[in-house]
Amino acid sequence: MQDQGAVFCVCDMARKVNAMFVAQKMGLKQEEVYQDFVSGTLPGILTAPSGVWALGRLAENKIAYIDSSLG
Repeated sequence: MQDQGAVFCVCDMARKVNAMFVAQKMGLKQEEVYQDFVSGTLPGILTAPSGVWALGRLAENKIAYIDSSLG
């Protein structure tokens, strides 16, 4: 889909929060888990400071989006 012009973003705040939960559960350092999440992000996927921020910018510019989260 990226080859056809689709743009994918990941919420950096969600990565940080999820890194905290994973680190606590597994007895790891939050920053190390976060860096693992960052390095595991697929090529071409953009990072947004927060998903809410990104959705607000899309709405301001009348750009459609699809939420592909599982929650």
